[in-house]
Amino acid sequence: MKKKTKLFIFSTLPFVILMLTCILSINIMELSNESIQIFMVLAYVVAGISILFSIWFHHSRVFFCTLLLVACQISLTIALQSPTRVFNRLDILIYWISILLPISIAIFTFLKERGITTVWGLLKAFLILSQILLVYIDLKNESSAVSKIDFYATQNNNHINAIAIPTISIVIIVGTIILLLLKYMIDKSYIDITMVAVLLTLFIILSIFNTGRIDRINLLFCSIYTILALAVAEASYSMAFLDQLTEIPSRRALDQEMMKLGRSYSIAMLDVDHFKKFNDTYGHDVGDQVLRMIASVISEVGGRGKAFRYGGEEFAIIFSGKTTKEAFLFLEELRVKVEKRAIIIRGKERTTKKPKNKLSANRGNKRVRVTISIGVAQRNERYRTPGEVVKQADLALYKAKKNGRNCTKGAI
Repeated sequence: MKKKTKLFIFSTLPFVILMLTCILSINIMELSNESIQIFMVLAYVVAGISILFSIWFHHSRVFFCTLLLVACQISLTIALQSPTRVFNRLDILIYWISILLPISIAIFTFLKERGITTVWGLLKAFLILSQILLVYIDLKNESSAVSKIDFYATQNNNHINAIAIPTISIVIIVGTIILLLLKYMIDKSYIDITMVAVLLTLFIILSIFNTGRIDRINLLFCSIYTILALAVAEASYSMAFLDQLTEIPSRRALDQEMMKLGRSYSIAMLDVDHFKKFNDTYGHDVGDQVLRMIASVISEVGGRGKAFRYGGEEFAIIFSGKTTKEAFLFLEELRVKVEKRAIIIRGKERTTKKPKNKLSANRGNKRVRVTISIGVAQRNERYRTPGEVVKQADLALYKAKKNGRNCTKGAI
């Protein structure tokens, strides 16, 4: 599956889940108390799965977001089941949730992963506990702090039908969503787009709170926890099977893919020519830039080929159902693309002032090109296993190196 296709699928999946949940919740009729309890338990079970996933894979952002959302769900459930006995002011509960939750989610998302049991993790836990304590104290206080804020004109709205999301809360939710979308456009991180879906779901939950339909609310919370659990699964998959530098499948993914191959396939091995010398001349940062460039080119290989980083400056491509002759054409196309792609190395003497024209801007910069050598082999009666085919492709690659580099050779 191509990188752009994967990105599209993972980016839209949270919203597909949200849309399906909304359709399901709209069509749910009034349920019995037993059915409502089932929905509630289901939501907590999925929340538990999300928490376990985040602990197992050390994903602190999802862990603390899930904890905060569980606290929110418990508060809303208690408010709906016994409002007057527990909370004096339901409108104030909605106010605090709609203000604090988006801000907390934004904080957790923008902070880097620093573990759950570290000092940063303890600070996040303290943030959650302090918010719960703040809301609880304010709810028990007859003279609530919220009532004294000018922009939140309210009366004693303990009647559930009179409760609505405050304007300031809508502004904060929309602003947070915009910030997360901008972050996603820059980082292309699945967790960012996941949090956008979480905030949209939260907005729907708060919007339908005045209907008193606790079954719908629990179902929507269940979708939130599902989205978060999938975010952890995707992040864990990326760490295990994607190369962090080039962002293409790693050697581990290659080994797994070779186990699924049938009886007809070809495997190509690619190597960057004179890469060590290039690294020694221009530095490892530029070397990394070269590897990322080559990975971006070979990831778009035709012939339904799948590209992997094999290790160091070496890459591999699997052509399922293709002979060496058929794969050769696509490999030559790749080799030419890499040869024509230039790498710009910025000069050491760079000014912080804006250049007057393009000529002065490019002064001191150097354009260099790299080439690749390719060896390809196919499964046949003599070489039956993927490991044997890889060895033959390596021998063909060695032949390409001996032949002057920047060429493609097939195994005999």
